[in-house]
Amino acid sequence: MKITLIVAKPEGGGDEMPWVVGAWDEYCMDANYQGYLDALQEHIKKNASSELRTAEIEVPEGFLESIYRPIKVHGKVIEKGAQS
Repeated sequence: MKITLIVAKPEGGGDEMPWVVGAWDEYCMDANYQGYLDALQEHIKKNASSELRTAEIEVPEGFLESIYRPIKVHGKVIEKGAQS
């Protein structure tokens, strides 16, 4: 899945880190490209003193769904007084 990030960094910010102000996946952009363009324009207005850039990243299919799966934790019971 491709995700388009909208990233801001203060103009002349030097070493200041950029931050993500918006993100749109390819399916949302396909379904509502005008909405993406409107969001981009809104971020341009809200972050007028910052440089805005877009960047596209790719994550494996199913990655976002996977973060909602329960985590399996395998523990080891150590009995009191037992030595390992």
